[in-house]
Amino acid sequence: MPKNRIHKLGDGRYSYSFIIDGHRHHAKSRKGETLADFRRRVDRMEAAAGTSNSRLTLNEAFTLWQEKYQQAACSASDKRVTDYAYNRFVRAPLGGRAISEITRQDIHRLLNQLIRKGYSRSTVGKVRAAVSRTYSWAINVLGAKAENPCLGLRLKFPRQNKKAESRYITPEEMEKFREAAKNSKYYPYFELLRLTGLRPSEGLGLQWQDITPEGLRIQRAYTADGEGALKTPNAYRTIPITPKLQDVLDSIPVTDKWLFPAESGEPSYNAVRCALERIDGPKIRLYDFRHTFASTVAPHLPPKSLQTLMGHGDINVTLNYYVEITPADYDKAQEILADVL
Repeated sequence: MPKNRIHKLGDGRYSYSFIIDGHRHHAKSRKGETLADFRRRVDRMEAAAGTSNSRLTLNEAFTLWQEKYQQAACSASDKRVTDYAYNRFVRAPLGGRAISEITRQDIHRLLNQLIRKGYSRSTVGKVRAAVSRTYSWAINVLGAKAENPCLGLRLKFPRQNKKAESRYITPEEMEKFREAAKNSKYYPYFELLRLTGLRPSEGLGLQWQDITPEGLRIQRAYTADGEGALKTPNAYRTIPITPKLQDVLDSIPVTDKWLFPAESGEPSYNAVRCALERIDGPKIRLYDFRHTFASTVAPHLPPKSLQTLMGHGDINVTLNYYVEITPADYDKAQEILADVL
């Protein structure tokens, strides 16, 4: 039980005050948080506040930073992203150690492990930021006797071959991914990309009015910069709605406008990327679905029909960059050569 009293405010929320190094700090209950939950939370804060700054652990500092700064000054999406980055990658390996004992080598080792495992530059940056922001706050506000171990770190990422950015997803990988992703909010979105080959921005830009008896009308894109026009004039097209695609569309909760809104009510490219990174399965990028779709249906469609489905202005783009020779195609070619030569 905290030594200082918990007070009930006029708006029904609860308030709690505590002292760190002679400075008084305040915390308020969150929307919908019960008194019991708030009491448990401030118990943890009281314990952390009573810890000597030299022995303050990274987990304790992170909790205090979120309670005293991030919750009030940052958006809910910023908190979600930071929660994910810290809890998944930092809490277990480093969180129990005192902030004064964690070195640049520790952080460098952690981030390099993520790079070697194939995590994106964006994910590595979020993990680094979660630690760095915690240290900056603890040093500047709590007066912690520590140095920020994230400052000045130089990381080396593998060079990306632009042509290799999209790859063919094998059937085995696809099944593992689908199994791992089935509880994700954006599972229907991933299934839509798998079954249509749409550009990720085209899938996010879908509205309920785009589902018509003639098919799925592709009329707009939604990128990290918001709603916009499609990439080319040929990208404005209508996609046939197959029975499997219809099942996916039927599984999506109906909202006022967008098929895949985030909590704000608008689509969020960042929310989709974060959801994809959280899936503990094969590492797949959004454009890999499009590449795989084209490679899968290419043997069964005339090239011009595939070009129309993909929304390409130049058929060479379809054939040269999006259609890949799969292992099954290679085996079939060997059989044909054996028969005709």
